[in-house]
Amino acid sequence: MQFEDEQRLSKKWRGRRLLACRAADTFDRIIDELGLDDGSDLPPDSGIPKITEGLRIELHNQVAVLLRMILTMNDNATSGSRLQRW
Repeated sequence: MQFEDEQRLSKKWRGRRLLACRAADTFDRIIDELGLDDGSDLPPDSGIPKITEGLRIELHNQVAVLLRMILTMNDNATSGSRLQRW
């Protein structure tokens, strides 16, 4: 999706909802991959930090809270099944 498309979508409540949900999905994928590396590039000098499963769960919870708050302020509709964490 191009920047112009995102700008156009962000001006409408349905577009903002789509962008927020996609961003949350992206964050969830990133969180799932934290602490892992495929070795295709050099690691940082300090190495790849380790992440505990508890911290990973907490990060997912924070994404769900942020998405819930954004959707509430956008159109006051959240999906209970989609946002359940903890």
